[in-house]
Amino acid sequence: MADKPDRWGDRHLTTDTTAALAFINDSQEFLRFGYRSHWVALFEAGNPWPQKYFDLGDDPHPSTSSYLRSLSIATSPQAKVLVTGHRDDGGITVYRYDPEARTLTKEWVGE
Repeated sequence: MADKPDRWGDRHLTTDTTAALAFINDSQEFLRFGYRSHWVALFEAGNPWPQKYFDLGDDPHPSTSSYLRSLSIATSPQAKVLVTGHRDDGGITVYRYDPEARTLTKEWVGE
């Protein structure tokens, strides 16, 4: 649960419904995208428990509101890059993952 609710009053960080999975660090770590959520969970391969949560933000909201849009979520595990489509327009957002610090940083938004 989040410390504060979002602008719609929701305090849940994740959902129990998976919209997409994507490896982010070769075959060592992967991201789980919840349905209609801008929070993603970081997992280690072989470990069933989330290691960290990342807030991708809701402006623009990532394309997790439809299972058909799950193909607009892609990674380059060797480059440690995540690219997501936007829920409400044709743009993309690029994030870079730092495995040492376990951070996911927004690098670029294209509309």
